Amino acid sequence: MSTFLQRVLDDVRGNFGEPAKLIRTLQSNKKFVRPSLPEPPRSVALSDVVKWDGWGHPGYSVFQGEKPGTLYGWGPASDRFESASVKVPALLSLGERREVLDWTCDIRDVHGLSSSKSDLTTFESLDDLAVTNSPEMLQDIGQKGLQDNLAHKEIRVLHSESTHDCFVSYSWDHRIFLINSGGSHHFAAARYIAQRIGEPVPIRSKLTIHSLNENAVRALHKEFEIVCLQDHAGIQMDFHECMSAFRARYFTKLLPRPHDDTVAVFLPRSEPRSMKVALALKAHGAMDLNAHLQQLCDMQKHEENRPGPDLIRQEQ
Repeated sequence: MSTFLQRVLDDVRGNFGEPAKLIRTLQSNKKFVRPSLPEPPRSVALSDVVKWDGWGHPGYSVFQGEKPGTLYGWGPASDRFESASVKVPALLSLGERREVLDWTCDIRDVHGLSSSKSDLTTFESLDDLAVTNSPEMLQDIGQKGLQDNLAHKEIRVLHSESTHDCFVSYSWDHRIFLINSGGSHHFAAARYIAQRIGEPVPIRSKLTIHSLNENAVRALHKEFEIVCLQDHAGIQMDFHECMSAFRARYFTKLLPRPHDDTVAVFLPRSEPRSMKVALALKAHGAMDLNAHLQQLCDMQKHEENRPGPDLIRQEQ
């Protein structure tokens, strides 16, 4: 069939509410949609935790001058298909932050760090870091070896009242990380020894807990169908052409690292044509991001031993 006749047929089917060009594209390109997100790395690096709480903030759009809590995309306007934006309050309130200003844990409760001269992303545990990169610090698995490592001045959370070193946790991840400005190897070695000799080492500092606001997640679900596509220039162009041909409104937003090879497509529930697109994408395997965000919220509910008295602040 000629391109002209195919366009005419697509227009006819479009008039009856069928995104014909999009369906043809989905049938011919099985890699068009993103069916799932891979499990994020479980290294000791804080950088490997997916920062879902900050997703509503600028930095996840290809549009210049992105504003907080705003989605950018395209939609029909009279006889044109032009750029569009919409304010989404739920995006701004997606992340919550609780601060426990004076919190104590044991060194053995710490699962990861924010910085090191070693590549933290290559280690699954702090024990692995200590054994692999600091065997000389583990020659005495006893009180002396423990105290020698703890005495290292760069473990500032133990030795400096004015340090900015503190703890952080992400509720869907459950682990405790030390935001450290040094001393990673001595800290890991001390933790290794304390674990093996059963010696408590209390550490006191501020703890910040990041979480998702389930009310905001529900609000996003109420306003949009959100599905995932591959973030590939060719795919994005093809998708835009399909949406333009069908005159269906949509907005996009890149996912947080390490999922930044994926783009979330927000399809307004108030727009019938956008809902037709959502049905077609999901029928061809596109991941339902609303369901994923709700799953993260459910994981938060199962967090055990959540720290006590805290100061609750909404992230803006």
